[in-house]
Amino acid sequence: MAVEPFRLKDLVAFWRKSYDWREEEARLNTFPQYKCRVEVKSFESLEMHFLHSTVAKSDAIPLLFIHGWPGSFIEVTKILPVLNDAGFHVVAPSLPGYGFSACPKEAGFNNDKDAEALHQIMLKLAYDSYVVQGGDWGSDIARALGRLHPEAVRAVHINHINLVGKASGTVQIHSHQR
Repeated sequence: MAVEPFRLKDLVAFWRKSYDWREEEARLNTFPQYKCRVEVKSFESLEMHFLHSTVAKSDAIPLLFIHGWPGSFIEVTKILPVLNDAGFHVVAPSLPGYGFSACPKEAGFNNDKDAEALHQIMLKLAYDSYVVQGGDWGSDIARALGRLHPEAVRAVHINHINLVGKASGTVQIHSHQR
């Protein structure tokens, strides 16, 4: 099924005449964004981009917010004030190969490797314990984080369930972790 020509014409007209990239760029630059280099076993180090918004509360909970495809860290910007007001330090990275994060040069960089890269960001920020939210592709990475780093991941929230393929592992919850 093809896109109807009048819809495509309207879309092109919007991007050419109405959309203001400089306005969006200025809006994005109001958010605290950083880059750091992370090491992922068997791969070259990667320069990773992330938004990092903190609050003054001493008991704030670090929240790793993982976007999906074709999304980006921008997904969190609309709810960032709500999350900060609720007491969360928010870390919203660009996944490897997306947005402002470097793309792995070697084949085989999978969800487990994405999870490792994001865990390394959290450790660089001195968050040795945190919660994770993942949507779409990010939900698979969130589950991988919980499986690979149960000592650090206090909770996982997902808003997408991938039922294709077989499970790559399970997480055992012990009574002291509830």
